[in-house]
Amino acid sequence: MQLFFFKSINLNSMEVFFDDNESYHIIKVMRKKKGDIIKATDGNGILLEIKITFIKSNKLIGLLLKKMNIKANKHSPDIGICIPKKTSRFEWFIEKATEIGIRNIYPIISHNTEKKKINYDRCKKIIKMAAKQSNNFYLPEIKNISIFKDFVVKKQKGFIANCSNIDSKKFNEIKLHNNPLFLVGPEGDFSDFEIEFAKKNGYVSINFGKQILRTETAAIYICSICNNTNNFNL
Repeated sequence: MQLFFFKSINLNSMEVFFDDNESYHIIKVMRKKKGDIIKATDGNGILLEIKITFIKSNKLIGLLLKKMNIKANKHSPDIGICIPKKTSRFEWFIEKATEIGIRNIYPIISHNTEKKKINYDRCKKIIKMAAKQSNNFYLPEIKNISIFKDFVVKKQKGFIANCSNIDSKKFNEIKLHNNPLFLVGPEGDFSDFEIEFAKKNGYVSINFGKQILRTETAAIYICSICNNTNNFNL
């Protein structure tokens, strides 16, 4: 199924509208024509079946045939990820996390974080393309960059993934609540102070056993396991 994103619905006329970019993609790239049936979402769990009724230049309007509410996976996590040094690694993470299932992405600056900014417009485009490719009806939200300490104080309770085995649980042994929050460290890991500070603010320290994973690999691993609840000690 090819998935598109609609802009708005007129519930009186049952017409569905698309923005110029999406209209162009449907008409020029996917070669859809008047009378064709397409599927579209708002990125917030609504799935529509639509019949194309009007095409002109880069404008497209459809008639609503069917509306469905898709239930979100309550185990999809929130990830607070320290921004990797290489932009390509962060972009790979947000693409794959969207495909697998993630609710919110919190870019974080910790003591060992070297990169301090991201391209939000590009990230949002990557998220949207990944959602289309994977038929994901929920677009994750990428939040404003936070300083580690501020974030931990504001978002108390979660898990902090790190390389320490001292007073730390293995990832596959933890019990999870709905929509759990995980913090994933940068190259060089979280500092000892950061780990202890997080624990004092309600976070549980976790590790992945003998493996030392890249930042983006660890985050994707968490997303994958969280969305497969059969592997959990729930």
